[in-house]
Amino acid sequence: MKMGRASEPASGWKWMERDGLLGLTFDWWGTLYVDRSARSQRVRLIVHALREHGYRASEAAVTRAYEIAAARFEREWGAGRVYPPKRWLADILEELGTPLPASDCLELQRALEEAMLDAPPPLVPGAERLLHELHDSGVRLGIVSDTGLTVGRVMRRILGKDGLLDCFSGFAFSDEVGVTKPNEHTFQRALAGMGLAPEQAAHVGDLPHTDICGAKAIGMKAILMNGVSGKQDDGRADAVVADYGELRQVLRRWGLLP
Repeated sequence: MKMGRASEPASGWKWMERDGLLGLTFDWWGTLYVDRSARSQRVRLIVHALREHGYRASEAAVTRAYEIAAARFEREWGAGRVYPPKRWLADILEELGTPLPASDCLELQRALEEAMLDAPPPLVPGAERLLHELHDSGVRLGIVSDTGLTVGRVMRRILGKDGLLDCFSGFAFSDEVGVTKPNEHTFQRALAGMGLAPEQAAHVGDLPHTDICGAKAIGMKAILMNGVSGKQDDGRADAVVADYGELRQVLRRWGLLP
């Protein structure tokens, strides 16, 4: 399937199936926002905190410990388990052999979580305009996102800075829900905030095994947006788009936009 052209599966396509759609949920990374690493900044924060407590911590050593914890996060996420920032930091400090008082750990954890605020990630081109258009048209919007060190409360602040927070009524961040996609509870949490049943909403995301699989499993429609991730459809998506221009075309055909 070629990118650059909005497509919908030919088999079993029924226009009437879309008549009941009232809302959309969106994935965060690779769908609404371009992924950006804050590793260097976080490493510096850890180094500074350790040196304040008398540890001779080098950036190289902290970076190695950080990468070990990051690999653990990937394994846990791949297994469908939440790897919270508290554990991430604890594993880094254990790897370095540099324990800190609980109050200082909490302060450092919060700084690590908020590191992205100094240089927030950019929105995927076209996202801001379409979100406002959908909201103004009365479409209910939600977010279903797995989180790492950038947690849900920080993601809300980023949305607020971009003038988008009020567009959404349903939120499901894995650090708050306690499970990751494709677990049905993540999607159900967002839909509850939106006041919608699964069959009344569609999900837009960039990963087939979490976004598309999870949404379809509870009865939602699912749109794979692969312009950032480059992931190919495995046959489960109701539509495949490369960007927000193509997404707009699909939503018009589904009756969510005039």
